[in-house]
Amino acid sequence: MKKTKRSTVRIHITGTSGQLIEKKVEFVKEGCKYFFNVQHQLLQLERGERAFYDFLCERMDTKNRVMINMTLRDNFSEFIMRITSKKLRYTPGSISSYIKTLLELGLLIRQGPKNSGYYIVNPKYAFAGPENARVKLLRALIANGVATGSDISALVPVPQDVFLKDAVTDDKATANVVNPLPVAR
Repeated sequence: MKKTKRSTVRIHITGTSGQLIEKKVEFVKEGCKYFFNVQHQLLQLERGERAFYDFLCERMDTKNRVMINMTLRDNFSEFIMRITSKKLRYTPGSISSYIKTLLELGLLIRQGPKNSGYYIVNPKYAFAGPENARVKLLRALIANGVATGSDISALVPVPQDVFLKDAVTDDKATANVVNPLPVAR
């Protein structure tokens, strides 16, 4: 697991008896942006589903890719037990249902074969990098989806059939589609 980068803030305060106190506070330096257009989806999540979504967002790479395998599932369960002093525990079955819900809501997009474990956290709703990289990734995902006949409804603001209704076909544009995830074969 990668080491969390932190920012340190030095604080000078006056104590109750008038003495000057210097404290150091550390904050997590890394993170992702959640965009306003995700609120309606997040409100539909139960506590465990939301925790798992946030966990995925913390672990996605710079192209929002995440491999959901047994190691990640175990890490999530261990993480929840650690931060709740073992009061909560999520099973592999509950995590599978979380994945299903995240896919249904379009918060997570499957990449590759169904059981490959490759997913992308939908950059329409969350992204960890600069805006120009987000736009580039969204463009690639939509173009790749159109070129392969995949469902792009989670990526576009209107139903897919409406989005594609008057689309102009450009063979040069579809020839240069970039797949953001390597597909396991």
